[in-house]
Amino acid sequence: MTPGPEPDELQALRAERAQLRMLCNNVPVAMAYFEHPGDICRYANQGYAAMFGHTETSILGLTVPQIIGEEAAALIRPQVDQVLRERRGTSYERQLSDAQGTQRDVEVHLLPHCAASGEAIGAYVLISDITRHRRADAALRESEERLAKFMHASVEGIVFHKGGFVTDVNPPLLELGGYTLPEMLGRSTLDFVAPDQRDRVKSVMASGAETTYDSALLHRDGRRIPVEFIVRTLHYQGDTLRMTIVRDIRDRLEAQARIHHLAHHDALTGLPNRTAFIDRAELLMAQAATAGRSLALLFIDLD
Repeated sequence: MTPGPEPDELQALRAERAQLRMLCNNVPVAMAYFEHPGDICRYANQGYAAMFGHTETSILGLTVPQIIGEEAAALIRPQVDQVLRERRGTSYERQLSDAQGTQRDVEVHLLPHCAASGEAIGAYVLISDITRHRRADAALRESEERLAKFMHASVEGIVFHKGGFVTDVNPPLLELGGYTLPEMLGRSTLDFVAPDQRDRVKSVMASGAETTYDSALLHRDGRRIPVEFIVRTLHYQGDTLRMTIVRDIRDRLEAQARIHHLAHHDALTGLPNRTAFIDRAELLMAQAATAGRSLALLFIDLD
């Protein structure tokens, strides 16, 4: 006897069920339902079944230990018992090895299924693979540790600022300026720059330029410290930060001054030498010519 056509209600039910299954198989979450008592799998989407080396049909009827192993089942038993006993959901993170032996970090959500009487008759399991996020977190921590080591290992001052306000400072810069870290964090960078240099520093910050230039810091005791600023822009955790390397150039300027003095003065007497005389004479003659004045030269022979 040939069966007649299915009623419209049955066709609609089958279509709705197919749509629901397609939806469950395409969400990025592994889902399953386990019947209580017995912890028997009555439903699993493709993601959950494949995670443990099964198909949507081969996994049905298996118990939790048969699917995930005795050791893992014992590990999650307290969470399952809590959900069934208290009839409220819970979540936890753990590591598991999938069917290919790949170690993964997962976040598990357990939700109770309760009968009309309120008795827990099963539990829904939703597993999200968070391996990528955990690796990203680990990479970020490693990056932060490397940056922290670099900042503390550097002999030059380093300051990070966002929008002109200090976000981090390394110990050499604190020592150079005579401040503590809490005293600098959150304050405007211009507070630590010599007043006559603030307009230029403000202009460089506004332009976003990556540049190197000489400037001056203001020590906590009011002293002016000549420095070189090496400015760079960094993108960190979605924020745009400015990093400034602060190089103390007092020794360099002193060395330049010594070289200039030696080049223009006699090493024995400390008096200006021939080079200094010629430079000074040329300057005075040029000034006299410009002003239309005469210039006299007095020569004294020192023996």
